Amino acid sequence: MSIVAPTNYNITTILAIDPSSNCTGVAIFEVDDYTGDIVSIVADTIEVNKLVYDPDVEELHSDKMNRLMKLEYKFHQILEEYNPQVIVIEGSFYNPTRPNAFKSLSEVISLLHRASIEHNKNVPFITLSPKTIKNSINSLVVTDKGKDVIKDSIKLIPEIYNLVCNFIDKLDNHGIDAIAVGYAFLKNYGDK
Repeated sequence: MSIVAPTNYNITTILAIDPSSNCTGVAIFEVDDYTGDIVSIVADTIEVNKLVYDPDVEELHSDKMNRLMKLEYKFHQILEEYNPQVIVIEGSFYNPTRPNAFKSLSEVISLLHRASIEHNKNVPFITLSPKTIKNSINSLVVTDKGKDVIKDSIKLIPEIYNLVCNFIDKLDNHGIDAIAVGYAFLKNYGDK
């Protein structure tokens, strides 16, 4: 699959997401349309419990619904600010030790997909499997199974690390995972 930006863009903005109903990682990649080079990356984590939506509305709904409303509201703000031409997200996965997590993650992905359609129905919303992401990034550090394996792998990719070296150690795993999602997309679907 090839993603082609409209001809009136010199830079393609890609929004990469590591979804969760509590802490959603987001990374914004700007890619030069002509060279295919990544020219900038910013990343952060949306900590839903720190967001304020509407206190009057919040008291009418469950904790879960409030988290989803806050996440959707923040996501709309990100879409407005960055106006991405491509959105890529890590897909849900089933973990037998946490069977309810699959349903929750699927709900978050659906919510973000619907919000992206509301923002601009012509923006591709691409889901990458966790395996695709891990294979794209972890192939560089095959012996380490620790918590920082994604960060350690990113440090071995100069075109990514050179753009994030000043802030990667300040990011939590969700922001780092969002960078991995964006990198996996570019590695598997980007044209150079």
